Amino acid sequence: MSKDSLKNLTPEQKRQLLAKLLQEKANKPQNFPLSFAQKRLWFLDKLQPESSAYNIPAALHLTGELNFTCLQQSLNKIIQRHEVLRSRFTIEKDEPIQQVFSKSSLQLDSQEKLRFPFIDLQGLVKGEQDKQIKKLIKETSIQPFNLSDTPLFRVRLIKLNQNEHVLLFTMHHIISDYFSMRLLIRELATIYQSLSKGETAQLPELPVQYGDYATWEQEWLKSEKRATQLEYWQKNLANYPPLLNLPTDYPRPPVQRFRGARESFALTQDLSNALKNLSQGQNSTLFMTLLTAFKILLYRYSNQEDILIGSTITNRENRAEINNLIGLFVNNLIFRSNLSGNPSFTNFLQQVREITLNA
Repeated sequence: MSKDSLKNLTPEQKRQLLAKLLQEKANKPQNFPLSFAQKRLWFLDKLQPESSAYNIPAALHLTGELNFTCLQQSLNKIIQRHEVLRSRFTIEKDEPIQQVFSKSSLQLDSQEKLRFPFIDLQGLVKGEQDKQIKKLIKETSIQPFNLSDTPLFRVRLIKLNQNEHVLLFTMHHIISDYFSMRLLIRELATIYQSLSKGETAQLPELPVQYGDYATWEQEWLKSEKRATQLEYWQKNLANYPPLLNLPTDYPRPPVQRFRGARESFALTQDLSNALKNLSQGQNSTLFMTLLTAFKILLYRYSNQEDILIGSTITNRENRAEINNLIGLFVNNLIFRSNLSGNPSFTNFLQQVREITLNA
C-alpha cells in the first residue's frame, strides 16, 4: 500500500490495518537452525522417507473418573509451553530449518488440530479390549510423520469403561527423546490435577526454548572447542574394527530390518547391593561396572580384544536451563576399550571408567 493510499484511510481503517499486520506478524513462524541431533534425524528421514523407525510411542493406563475437557486443556497448555511441539522442518536456501508457529496460528483449542480422537471400547469384553488396545498401539506407533507438517505428535484416548482409559502418545524423535516423554507425562499430570481442582498449574518458568538451544549449538560449533572435540574422536575411533564377530544362529542380513527383540531379567537384591558396593569401592558408577562386565562377556564370545559399545546419554548434564525442556537432546557415545594383555577386572574397570568420563 502506497503512502498516498494510507493518507486517505480513516482512523478506524488505519487501526484495522495495523491490527491485521500485527496478526500476520504474530502468525508468521519463527525460524531456527536445527540442532546437531535434529540434523541427524532430518538426514535419516530424507534417506528413508515414510519410515516409523524414529517414532517414540507411550501408553498410559488411567484409572478413576476422567475429565476429558481438563485433559485436552492440559495438553494444549503443554503445547503452548514448549515451542518445539509447534515446530515443523523445511528447507530454506538449501538448508534445513525448524519453523516454530505461534499459539494462535495452530488454533490449539481445536480438537481436530490436536488430532485427539476418542475411541470407545466399552462394548467389548476384556479379552477383546486387550486385542484392540494392542492393535491401536501398533497402528499409532508405526504411522509415519511428515516432518514438514505440524504437529509432529499424535494423541489417542481409548475408553474402556467409565473409570478406565488408555492414553496413547506418539512423538517423532526429532522433537523429543525418552527423557522428554517422561517430562511431558509429568507436566500433564501436574497441569491436569490443578485444572480439575479449578486451580492454576504451578510449573517452573522455561528460561529458554529449544530453538535457543539449537542456536547456541551453532555458535558453539564456531568456537575452538569444536577442534578439540573432533581431535578426540578422530583419535579415539581411528582404525576401529568394522564388525564384532559374535557367533549367531543366523547370518546378518545385508540390510537392517529393525526386527530386534528385548530380553528382560532381574538381578537379586544381594547381587545388586554387591555391584553397588563394588562400584563405590572402585570410585565408579554402576553403569561403568556393568559396562565393564558386558565388554568382558563380548570378549569371551568373540575373542576380540578391541571392543566398541555405543550408548545413549541424556546430554542435559551441563546446562541446567534445559532440564525442564522438551526436545531432542539425547546423544550417542562410543566407549572403546581394549582387553589386550589379559587385565584384571579391577584394572579393566579403571580403563572403562576413564574412557567413559572422557567420552
